[in-house]
Amino acid sequence: MNDPLFFTQLTTLSLPQHQNFLMQHYLKNLSRIAIAIDYDENGYRSLFQTAVDDSCLLNSMLAVAASHHGKWHMGCGSDPMQFLREAFSTLQARLQDPKLIYNENTVVAMLSLLSYEIFNGSTGWPAHYEGIRGWLAARGDCSDLRPFTKTWIAMVDTQRSLNLGGTAIPEVQRWLDSGVNWIDQGNTIDPFFGCSVRLPRLMARAAQLSDEVQKPAHQRTLDDDEVRRRANNLQQHVAETAIELTAEPQLAVSCHSEAIHLNAIVDINQHEYFRRLVAVAEIFRHAAHIYIHRITHGPEEPLTPDMLKSVESMIDLLTKVPDALGPGSNLGWCLTVLGAEADSTEHREYVKARLQGIRILGLDNPSSAEKVLEEVWAQRDAHRRDGRSLQRWHEVMRQMGQGQILI
Repeated sequence: MNDPLFFTQLTTLSLPQHQNFLMQHYLKNLSRIAIAIDYDENGYRSLFQTAVDDSCLLNSMLAVAASHHGKWHMGCGSDPMQFLREAFSTLQARLQDPKLIYNENTVVAMLSLLSYEIFNGSTGWPAHYEGIRGWLAARGDCSDLRPFTKTWIAMVDTQRSLNLGGTAIPEVQRWLDSGVNWIDQGNTIDPFFGCSVRLPRLMARAAQLSDEVQKPAHQRTLDDDEVRRRANNLQQHVAETAIELTAEPQLAVSCHSEAIHLNAIVDINQHEYFRRLVAVAEIFRHAAHIYIHRITHGPEEPLTPDMLKSVESMIDLLTKVPDALGPGSNLGWCLTVLGAEADSTEHREYVKARLQGIRILGLDNPSSAEKVLEEVWAQRDAHRRDGRSLQRWHEVMRQMGQGQILI
């Protein structure tokens, strides 16, 4: 899969020269950046085979590739908008065609357009998210969708819930629960999320619980005791997802009823690469612990010793993932959770530097996290000075209109 001939063969399949160039950029770069871990069966690359004969999917991918390539080269020409217009036009036609509306490629094109907005850090992604949600509801039985497509949707939905609250897509929790018979395997990591395969469904449930707590009192369905009980239960299950740093991890997607293991593409020393994979998975675990803790403890409350240990562990683990390439590309949410607890200038600057490292990859969504954290830090400083009230970071995000998929 690392053979340059692979890309050459793929990108000479009856596409014009410029489109070949952009698709090669997508295959070599975006297919690796958009996930935490590259692997032989990477579904982004498999999309190319289908896209050649599907103008809607092709143009949505070309729009993403052209935009990203332009940012890498310090300027963005008319290409992204040209492909974007074509993608929208063909998507609208598909949605009116009974033979194509519920074809899997239709929702994949919608996901690709959503990715375009996320990678550009724009506020246009919610419209695509609602479109995907509506498509799933109208289609009904979606069990035939590929695990790659399901996991892509699940990652977007889980992140939206963690960052902004609101009702999750019902199908997603079922998909995340579909592996209940095999996801107890301790060292298995989901290459899409970058964390233990056991963690996404716990994060989804944590987001639901957080959303419940933030509702007005008359709308809540759980009392405080039940919220605490569920939070404690989640903390126990999250702790059980721990992976030893010396472990040799396996890869498998979360949204699958079978444990079909995948083969990681290792670009550096295998031992070092596996160490980074596990370090990122553990960063996610500690971020989940802190996120759940804040469900039952307001932002003005000092962290408990256990949570302080999670903060320290995250900082230590980040040193084992020295850049944003590969396993470090999906840490936007984790860095935001960590940054929201930072009081020292040193720790704040470190979090900002790591978020900016992701932006260097051509992904602008972390800029939202930087703006939110600046406001969170201003509130924390004011609270220490004169006791002003504090808000949770996701409340700040919503109020600032900076809602974004941070992963």
